[in-house]
Parts: sequence; C-alpha cells; structure tokens
Amino acid sequence: GEAPHLSTALVSAARALGHRAERRDLPLGMLVDHMAFTEAGLPAVTLMRGRIRSLLRVHRPADRADRLTGIGAAAAVAVVAGALELLRRASGTSS
Repeated sequence: GEAPHLSTALVSAARALGHRAERRDLPLGMLVDHMAFTEAGLPAVTLMRGRIRSLLRVHRPADRADRLTGIGAAAAVAVVAGALELLRRASGTSS
C-alpha cells in the first residue's frame, strides 16, 4: 500500500506553495480513506491538514455537515493540483 511517489509529490507541492508538510506513518490500527484503495491494489495516500492529533477527529460519530467550515479545502486542492503536475512532468507526458 505504500506510494512514495505520491507522498513525495504532495510534500514537494505543499512546500512549494509555502505550506509546512511532512510524511507520516499511521499508528497501527488507524483506518483512513486511502486504505480501501490500497487494499484494491492502487497506490494511494491520505492528505490531512493538522498534526498527528488530528487523526483523533477523523470520521467521528459526532460528524455533521453543518459543522464543516471548509478551512483548508482550497489549500488541499492547490497541493493536489501541484502534485499532479509534478507527477505528470516526472512521467514525461504532455497536456
């Protein structure tokens, strides 16, 4: 399930945009969204804003749409777009 090329691209894109970013391993037993993809044989990572304690707040029973603020959504989109561009360049494809 490891995807070092995805992690490297995301961290590089985040840093290029001025965000502090680092790759971290998950604590044993922690379930996050990308795991379903890796179990299907696809390279995947989970992009999170915050620190390791943020994992304590992922998909909790108290989650409600009216509590979402969207803080960080634009930054996440920019980081993912930048990472995709880095991966595209690395693969040598155009467009």
